[in-house]
Amino acid sequence: MKKKFTVPVVLLAAALAAGGLYFTHIRALEKASAETPAAPPPVPIVAGTVAQHDVPIYLTGVGTVIAYNTDIVRCRSSPARSRSTTCRSILPGSAR
Repeated sequence: MKKKFTVPVVLLAAALAAGGLYFTHIRALEKASAETPAAPPPVPIVAGTVAQHDVPIYLTGVGTVIAYNTDIVRCRSSPARSRSTTCRSILPGSAR
């Protein structure tokens, strides 16, 4: 006897909760979307003259700088050639 009474009461409570949710939340959202605010006034357009010149670019930042290409420079000197030093550039991947 309790099951026959409990099931309809639970269904009725769920229907009432769904109806209350609809009228409090969804209906209020529909009213708010129906009231559209006035459109903002158009922005005036002003014509100007064109000037061509160089523009300086200043970059400031905090971080790490990584080079696209690197090069290794090794200097070779000997005691016999104390006044002259030979330096050569070694590209990565080349014979050393």
